[in-house]
Amino acid sequence: MGVPPASTGESAVRITPEDEDSPAEHLVQEGLEEADHDQRVSAAREHVDEE
Repeated sequence: MGVPPASTGESAVRITPEDEDSPAEHLVQEGLEEADHDQRVSAAREHVDEE
C-alpha cells in the first residue's frame, strides 16, 4: 500500500475580497437603511396629517 503523504505546509491566511462586506458591516448597513425608511414613513405621515 504505501505511506500517505504528510502535510508539511502551513495554513494560508484568509483574505476576503475588498468588495465584500463583513457580517457586521452588512448589519450596520441594513440598520441604516431601516432607520432611513422609518424616518421617511414618519415624515410622510406627518405631512398627510397636516393636510
